[in-house]
Amino acid sequence: MWWLSVRNRCKYIQLFYRSFSYGTTDYLTVHDNAVARYAKKEPRKHTINQLIQFGKQLNEQKLIQSARFVHQELPVRLAHRIIDLRSLPYYVVCGPIKRIYDVYVEAFESVRNFRKIQDLQDEKEFTVLLKHLVDESANVVELLAHGLRLALLRASQREHLDLDSFVDQMLISRIGRRMIAEQHVMLHESRPGFVGVINTDCSPQQCLNIAYQECSRICFRQYGVEVPVQIRGSVSTIPYIPYHLHYILLELLKNAMRAVVERHFTQNNHKNSLLLGKDSMPPIEVLLTEGPKQVTIRISDQGGGISLDILPSIFRYGFSTMNRLREEEQGGEWDRLVQRQSVDGPMAGLGFGLPLSKLYAQYFGGNLQLISMDGYGTDVYVHLDRTGDVLEGVEI
Repeated sequence: MWWLSVRNRCKYIQLFYRSFSYGTTDYLTVHDNAVARYAKKEPRKHTINQLIQFGKQLNEQKLIQSARFVHQELPVRLAHRIIDLRSLPYYVVCGPIKRIYDVYVEAFESVRNFRKIQDLQDEKEFTVLLKHLVDESANVVELLAHGLRLALLRASQREHLDLDSFVDQMLISRIGRRMIAEQHVMLHESRPGFVGVINTDCSPQQCLNIAYQECSRICFRQYGVEVPVQIRGSVSTIPYIPYHLHYILLELLKNAMRAVVERHFTQNNHKNSLLLGKDSMPPIEVLLTEGPKQVTIRISDQGGGISLDILPSIFRYGFSTMNRLREEEQGGEWDRLVQRQSVDGPMAGLGFGLPLSKLYAQYFGGNLQLISMDGYGTDVYVHLDRTGDVLEGVEI
């Protein structure tokens, strides 16, 4: 892989294989050949509109076609990540990362060995398998974060390891795999305004209000106060996956509220509540605008901003994770509360929130940008494609 020399890669692959026991040598050979064969293929990408059009006026034949696509596509995407995991140094793939490898290998073999989908009964059984695999992989990001922590604690061994690129690839691929698996599973559910997991009329304002209410409850529980939020502007509905947008907005509002509270109030360590009230806090300002192809959400806070010397590192997993380690030594109840209550819990409290939010925004052609005024506050811009015609951002 691109983050290790060929010499080191071969060395670590040998060590990696010695540490796993998946059966006989013949089995390993068959498995390796299958992984290599699928890894030669590129993922087939779709736009949101393509997924919507296919899922409309659903019938049995379309369900079978959808299942066949997932049946063929998931092993391709999993194979690339399995090879990436094999390319890591041995000390990285021990512990939590090994468990991720186990999950991916099990998913790869389960899907690859599932019989050819020919009728509705095959499709139903395959859908049950997909539900199981989605549940089994629910804690992959938490495992990845813990594995990254262990690797970062051995800083002297990181000279040739690009952790950020590796984690980016793992998370982008995970977003895509879960999206195509859950899209098929949810085609069985009839929900007004939805085609699978896609809301054809997703309201950014509604997603914003839900995220604000959730974050406000967490803020009050931790600090005993709520941070006011002022919302201006309005935008049209867009075809989008609501839980992607919810995760982004929850993370950004959480960061903004935390910054405002910790800058403007004195915390009573004994009662774990604030000495000043809500009216004394500067509001978080949210502006919604739209153009011909994009919707933009700007979230502005007066939480003191980010120091210029660390600003270039805020989207690095290593940077945020090591800061998280230091925070935990001092007590990180805020993040633990968000972790328990957020839509994708473990990611919020493990140093992955901001970079993962950016990946969610970019997945269907959007972006996330941050501008900080040190000593005053931070503006974060979330750009979302409103056309539905951008291919998913899966990369090899």
